[in-house]
Amino acid sequence: MPMATLEQNLVFQSLSSSPNARLLRGAELAAAQWTNHHDARDYQGPSHHTLSCYLAGGTGTFRRDRPGAKGSPDKLCVLPAGHESSWVINGDIRLAHLYVSPERFAATAVTLLDREPRELQLNESTFL
Repeated sequence: MPMATLEQNLVFQSLSSSPNARLLRGAELAAAQWTNHHDARDYQGPSHHTLSCYLAGGTGTFRRDRPGAKGSPDKLCVLPAGHESSWVINGDIRLAHLYVSPERFAATAVTLLDREPRELQLNESTFL
């Protein structure tokens, strides 16, 4: 996915609009590395799947609807297309995102897994 398309990505746009988040790296494969601190971000029905891997910090990061569960290095969040989530970032965090369109997910299911995409479901998970 070219950077112009990456910039049209809802989660990417939300972090880009933050005065505290700073993009460290982006790639044409629709991956990005971010830092953020003392912020709040809302994702309302993005058209893409997001895999978010915590690289450093994040121990003060939580979803508003689950304030007792906190992030930490090596945690993974799976956020399927269409999900809604609200996040609070207390302290510093560094994370990597992989953005995947439902179409790419479906094509990969067929070519890589030899599976019918409708047989697969990407379930939302926080802090795996």
